[in-house]
Parts: sequence; structure tokens; C-alpha cells
Amino acid sequence: MAEIERIIFWQPCVSPHTSGLLSEIAAQRPGVKVISCAHEGLLVDRKGLGWSVDDVSLYEEVIAPSKEEIRELIEHSPKKTLHILGGIRWIPTIVTAISYIKATNSHFAILQEPRVAQGLSGIVRRVQSILTEGWFRKHCSFVLGIGRNGPPWFESVGYSKAKVFPFAYFIPAPEKKSTDFAQSQKIRLCYVGRHIEMKGVEDIIIA
Repeated sequence: MAEIERIIFWQPCVSPHTSGLLSEIAAQRPGVKVISCAHEGLLVDRKGLGWSVDDVSLYEEVIAPSKEEIRELIEHSPKKTLHILGGIRWIPTIVTAISYIKATNSHFAILQEPRVAQGLSGIVRRVQSILTEGWFRKHCSFVLGIGRNGPPWFESVGYSKAKVFPFAYFIPAPEKKSTDFAQSQKIRLCYVGRHIEMKGVEDIIIA
């Protein structure tokens, strides 16, 4: 792979899960231009939950790019750009980007959660991935599988184990606050996510 000069993250929407990552990469690699290219901005329902992305000063942010903008981003120095795909289906911006990545034989990687594998629909998704992701398996530089089920999913649908790496969502560390537990025996835990088994809410109860 040529010396990377740009990293472009193709995302379904703006997310604090990746903004911290982009800022850190930009800070650690000042010679590399980091770009976030999202199909849409921060979702309204997530804003309602208190999500925010405040500091994008270290990287460039592009929201809802046109087809021409996508083409220009990808065709400019294709051999010195690494594209990180936050999905490979359904999202028009990402699907369009993939078509130009294929045409230019550009370097790319995948950063994605596993597909839902439970039940009959899970079996159908697994078969679909096995049958339709041959090009991605062959040409991707690496896969960042999110969560404990991420790497096993990608390996189960044919991605080389040598290319698959465990990854996680994260956000910038909060400000440190001193806590005096001597004043109270109660410890409050905050769970962020849907209250469903697949999200692991029962793990907190068991722990």
C-alpha cells in the first residue's frame, strides 16, 4: 500500500462514536488529512438522548455529499487514500462511494457491527453475506469488527481471520470528578442503549 495521505470515513450519519476516533487519528498523524463523509447529520432522536459532536476542528466534515462530490473525493489521489466503510449496504452515500472505489481500485477497509444473526432472518443474512460479499472479502485491507460478536461474524461469512480485528465504539473521556463513596453505600450505574438482550443489558444485572 502506498504511503497514506488521506483517510476518509464513510458513515451513515454523524456520530460521537467515531468523532473521537477521527480527532485522535488526526492528532496522532498530523501529516494525514482525515475526512468524515456522512450521509446525514446527527440524528434527531439521538440529539434527544443527549448525543452531541462538539469539536470537529482536527478533521474535515462533509455531510450529505452529492454524487459529484463523492466522485471527486475518491478520484483524487486514489492510491494515497484509505477509505473506511461504515457499512456496505443500503446507505446511498456509501453505496455510491463503493462504486467509485471499485472503479479506481482504491484502498479500503470496513468498520462495522456484525449483522443480526439470530433466528431465520439471521440465517438468510449469513447466506446473503457469503454469496454477495466476495469482492469485499478479496479486496479489503482489513476489517474492524465492532463488539464481541464482530470478528466472529465476519470470519463466519468468509473474511480471512488475518484481516479481521476486534474493535469497539468509544467516546472521549469525561471530565474527572471525585466521588466519596464513604457518604453513601449506593453506587449508581448508567446503561446507555436499548433494553434488549442483544445489547447486553442483562450482563449488568448479572455482574
